[in-house]
Amino acid sequence: ACGLELDLRPTHLLPMTTRLRRLLFLFALGASAVAAEPAEIDWLKLLPPADLKAMQDAPPVDHNAPGAPTGFQFSGTVPEMDGQSGRIAGYIVPIETDAEGKLSEFFLVPYFGACIHLPAPPPNQIVHVALPEPIEMTDIYAPYWVAGTVKIQRHNDELGASAYAMTAATVTRWE
Repeated sequence: ACGLELDLRPTHLLPMTTRLRRLLFLFALGASAVAAEPAEIDWLKLLPPADLKAMQDAPPVDHNAPGAPTGFQFSGTVPEMDGQSGRIAGYIVPIETDAEGKLSEFFLVPYFGACIHLPAPPPNQIVHVALPEPIEMTDIYAPYWVAGTVKIQRHNDELGASAYAMTAATVTRWE
């Protein structure tokens, strides 16, 4: 049906060239299946080394204490992330919808409630996502995978500021 002929004889009875072709075919099939899955992007990879170290070394914050810090203000970026394709898991904070109420733009954040509760994540832990085609409004209480290409691009909004942007190829619920 697909134009592929398979020789179903046991491998040891096949001529060497047929065994090699079968092996190469199976290898190519496996490689294409692996290549189809976008690489996973870890949120910590978006932090420059100095920001990551400062965050790891920071003492716990008592948000009820007078004069408590309002969160990290890191906005440095990692140049190697510019143009990096992959997928990143996070929560959706809607920014823009179209006339039909479909989602066209949002922030992707690493934890639930970010940008709504203070302190907001630092800009290099927020990704501004634009959708080429608006999608039905998602469940903002659930995590999602967003796949696309990361760009170093600042975006300011009343909900927060991002240091990275992504044009989403896919948005799928994280299961």
